[in-house]
Amino acid sequence: MGPVDFQFLSRPQIGATDPLGHRLKTVQKNRIRMNLAIKERPDGLAPVAWVYGLVLPLAYLVVELSFCNQLLRTLGDHSPDDVLTGFEFWGRLISGFGLGILIHRIVAHRLALRVVGFLLSIAAGIVVMWHVQKALIHHLVESAQPQDKRAALVLMWIAPQAGEGLLNTLSGQPLVASQPSGLEKNIVVSMFPAAALHAPDRQTQFAQWLQASGGAGVPVGDLTELENKAYRGLIVAPLVIGLSLFFGLLNLSLAVSFAVCAFRPRWRAGAAAAVLAGLTALSLNADSVLLDARGYEASLRPALWDQAPVLAVLVEWSARSATQWAPLSELAHRHLLLDYAFKPLLDLH
Repeated sequence: MGPVDFQFLSRPQIGATDPLGHRLKTVQKNRIRMNLAIKERPDGLAPVAWVYGLVLPLAYLVVELSFCNQLLRTLGDHSPDDVLTGFEFWGRLISGFGLGILIHRIVAHRLALRVVGFLLSIAAGIVVMWHVQKALIHHLVESAQPQDKRAALVLMWIAPQAGEGLLNTLSGQPLVASQPSGLEKNIVVSMFPAAALHAPDRQTQFAQWLQASGGAGVPVGDLTELENKAYRGLIVAPLVIGLSLFFGLLNLSLAVSFAVCAFRPRWRAGAAAAVLAGLTALSLNADSVLLDARGYEASLRPALWDQAPVLAVLVEWSARSATQWAPLSELAHRHLLLDYAFKPLLDLH
């Protein structure tokens, strides 16, 4: 018997005749096929993708609608300078969260760690919206003319009379198309100061409105501080309401496009843009007791667009969109968030 060659133990020959080698090759091929299948599978089929793409945007929509409802109700019952500080905090925070969801949708496919990427996107959105809104409001208040600030002070105190339908223009045209009720009255009270800021023949017009309201409630004391607060409230109300509703509709469009294009991820961007355009058109098509009134259309509207077009955009978008989505915001606030108060957590001043 000759010597035994043990080399086959250290150098296994993997070939078609070797059962073990054949099985190893089969396992490797199956792994490659599985990896390719995972890469080619539409993201919408992954369960976790539905959380980020559908559940979170819809949950955000509920919070945003509820916040808008609470803001309008509070503005209708209190002087805005007393309550808007707290709502500025929530407005910046919630709008930033909505922007963060959009950022995550854009960069999600480039991120290896989905949870970390989502948290970083939300943090970035909040930081951006916080500083943008803060800088914008500060700039508008500081650059306002002294006579505009004094006008804002008067308008804030007579806004409740506008909500009751008691005010007319100098030509006798009413400032509300019909007697407002419920949330419509709150929308008129919150939008009227900005809508009437540049009323024609302002001094005479304001004197008439003060006479119609009995002159009651006109403040005394440090008028400079009161004027700054009043003008800030005049700006913040349409700005916060408008941004809240815009980001709510944006996230609704993201959720709808995700669900509809679950098997066609490349179509989502176009679908989201189309849905958002449709929702925007639907919002602007809403009737408004303030904007459709003869007094606003013939007197206040031309002057506002001529003197402050940015403010005009905010007023008309906020008034019509808030009216259009009022029933859903009422449902979200009362039945889904159980009348959550959105109390201020930080002093912004």
